[in-house]
Amino acid sequence: MPRNSRFIALCVFVFSCSVVVGSEEAPRLLRAINLNGPALVIEGRPWEGKGAAEVDTGGMAGFENQAVPLRSAAEGELARMIRSSHWDGGGNNRLAVGALPGGEVSVFLYVWEDNNPETFDLSLNRLVVKAGHRSGNAGEWQRLGPWVTETRDGKIELASKGGAANWSGIEIWKGALERHPGEKPMPPPKPVTAGARHFDKVVAPVLSRHCLECHNPSEAKGEIDLTHAEGAVEALVAGDPEASELWVQVSEDDMPKKRPPLSTAEKEILRDWIASGAEWGTRPVDPFLASTEHRAGYDWWSLQPVATVAVPVVKDANWTRNEVDRFVLAGLEAKGWKPAAEADRRTLIRRLSFDLTGLPPTPEEVAAFAGDTDPKAYENLVDKLLASTAFGERWARRWLDVVRFGESQGFERNRIRENAWRYRDWVIGAFNADLPYDEFLRMQIAGDVLYPERLDALIATGFQVAGTWDQVGHNEGSGAMRLVAREEHLEDLVATTAQSVLALTVNCARCHDHKFDPISHREYYQFAAFLGGVHQEEKEREGIKLKGEGFGGTAHVIRPKQPPVFHVLARGDVTRAGEEVMPAGLGALAGLEPDLGLSVDTPEGERRKRLAEWLTDPANPLTARVFVNRLWQGVFGEGLVDTPSDFGFSGGRPSDPALLEWLAARFMADGWKPKELIRLLVTSATYRQDSRAANPAAQAGDAEARLRWRATMRRLEGEEVRDAMLAVAGALNRTLGGPSFRDVKVNLGNNHEFTDPTNEFNDDTCRRAIYRLWARSGSHPLLESLDCPDPSVMAPRRNRTITPLQALSLLNNPFAEECARRLAGRAGSGDTRSQVRDVYRLALLREPSPDEAALAERFVGDEGLDQLCLVLFNTNEFLYLR
Repeated sequence: MPRNSRFIALCVFVFSCSVVVGSEEAPRLLRAINLNGPALVIEGRPWEGKGAAEVDTGGMAGFENQAVPLRSAAEGELARMIRSSHWDGGGNNRLAVGALPGGEVSVFLYVWEDNNPETFDLSLNRLVVKAGHRSGNAGEWQRLGPWVTETRDGKIELASKGGAANWSGIEIWKGALERHPGEKPMPPPKPVTAGARHFDKVVAPVLSRHCLECHNPSEAKGEIDLTHAEGAVEALVAGDPEASELWVQVSEDDMPKKRPPLSTAEKEILRDWIASGAEWGTRPVDPFLASTEHRAGYDWWSLQPVATVAVPVVKDANWTRNEVDRFVLAGLEAKGWKPAAEADRRTLIRRLSFDLTGLPPTPEEVAAFAGDTDPKAYENLVDKLLASTAFGERWARRWLDVVRFGESQGFERNRIRENAWRYRDWVIGAFNADLPYDEFLRMQIAGDVLYPERLDALIATGFQVAGTWDQVGHNEGSGAMRLVAREEHLEDLVATTAQSVLALTVNCARCHDHKFDPISHREYYQFAAFLGGVHQEEKEREGIKLKGEGFGGTAHVIRPKQPPVFHVLARGDVTRAGEEVMPAGLGALAGLEPDLGLSVDTPEGERRKRLAEWLTDPANPLTARVFVNRLWQGVFGEGLVDTPSDFGFSGGRPSDPALLEWLAARFMADGWKPKELIRLLVTSATYRQDSRAANPAAQAGDAEARLRWRATMRRLEGEEVRDAMLAVAGALNRTLGGPSFRDVKVNLGNNHEFTDPTNEFNDDTCRRAIYRLWARSGSHPLLESLDCPDPSVMAPRRNRTITPLQALSLLNNPFAEECARRLAGRAGSGDTRSQVRDVYRLALLREPSPDEAALAERFVGDEGLDQLCLVLFNTNEFLYLR
């Protein structure tokens, strides 16, 4: 290369290096302006004052109150600047700042609140940079930003829309900044020692399990807080256990108070730790680290990943029909118990029919099944019932109970929701179509976001507006009342979503950390932020238009709105907003990351979409467990966990933990298909057992048959009793779906009131009970006496009472009397004996015994055939499954 060329190349190289180095120049402040005060010097930087050149405040008014105490640290001229501001009473602030160079700049805005909280959107150069910002309570201030933008003709424009916003000052810096230059960078983390790792892994769980209920930041009994080193100074002498009060109290079993002492191994852990220097770990000890006798920790059984469980080996393999039986039989063999014999075919078809469809079989179906010699006769019957449209009607009712579906608002207005039935029909259709459960949940949480062109996806969001809604609180009350009503509504949303899907009472952490489960006060508001854009109004959503399906009608579905920034509310008080929180999951769920990368400004639809994905993630340890337990409950009458919406510390424990794990894993592996798992359960030998079994040892040790050594008897639910009477009377209208019928009188005044039964008996009122208007405080007296729940609250388990009122209702209710007359009319025209035989076959699916026939004939002669039919409706044989 010629000498001159080498020189030129060297110059180019040096110049290029200088450009790279020079591009990393220090942040440069272009302008800082005190919008309604004098020129100041803040943090060593000069600020321009009110009236600065090329600053247009757009007609905003000046406001100053130097007497308001500021909630966050601010002194001297910084505080003076903050307390002096510009604002527009109509909520339309506007600010333009010029005299800026071209290119990229970073903008910071100082805002504060002198009075009541306000919520507004902020935009920079006509792009929203902060949606739903909440100003907080009086005295709260914030420096918002940095927001990066390009100057336009040497200017930037800021604007706000919504509530009245107090703007105090603005800073504009050259280039794109990640944080304010005055903020100190985070110090590098300290190296983690072996002693710190040992503390985190071994010592901290002992302290969490035995000590932190009394010695924590909130209580600190004896002025000792064992969550961190500084709080334990009075109780520890590093290197000397005998001089350490902690060791003295523990070694002599004086601590913990009123609880079992530490084990020998746990004592040795504490002694060795103190003797070796009492080095603390990398973080404060988490009170939820370990479960205790009084609360659950992160190690709680339901919070662990779904385990892979081997199917047990059993001695009597001939009894088993599938894997479910092996788990059940293994438990029975361990106790020396034997399962009951198989029930007869009449019992089995009746049990199957009610469990799968909520309706009785016909006498012809019973006879056909009893005489069917096909080895697969039972399995064929199961498949037929699973394919019936009545399957969805029966199993939808169970889900609607869980999610407190109602067709009126509740509270004092209690107005009818004329189109809530669409969601009910969607649930019925989902069960009939065997919609995978993960998709079933996703559509209810965010169907309108995932499938914006589909009507069914929008209707599915009726899940989120199926509960109560306080019209007075939301629409007719003061501003304070509306805030409270909104928070109450959000708590209901959180409670329903968390309990129905996760079986966790997340809503119990609204005012403080959960007393029994590892859910923090902060996590409640993070979870609520997912649902913060879910709204409903007095009027249902009208004029819905979708490209895909051409629907232009009305539906009771959500009205999504961009939510404000969420804050932790001290003690749940809407006037005591604390730190900002972003939508996030629960940290206690092992194997599932709670941080979904969302921010306080994440769009409303994206929040629900991410929540739906988080809930249905196969790594979520609760979602599949909870639902298979509900399926088990629907089949066997009682869940493996007998508190189906509470898998936390206050709930029940699984009667067969290994079986629950295996079912959850199998359910997910099979594609989350409900019918597939139900088929597995009802085709098991366990399900086919007789309820009448003589087994004194098992009866003494497990009277409720939680270990499934026999089948259990159960009374039909209220809807099943009503529908069964209609079915055997030949009056049941099997029309599917559509608007609900009304069987009680409705007063449509300012408040909707549901009073006496109409006592109408026609094609409309003779539809299945799931299609009646399910209004709050509007139950039919017959159904109410039979423990049908009011939809004002979630009902994961129905009450099971036996009261005289039930018999009186069935004997004296006009509905039951009309069904009895219709049943009597179905009897043949022969003599009394043949008529008695006919109504027995229709109602009880069998012939009467000679004694029963003789007694019934005498009764018919005295009282009439319709009265005999009424008596049959009141028999245990009609009302119970065995």
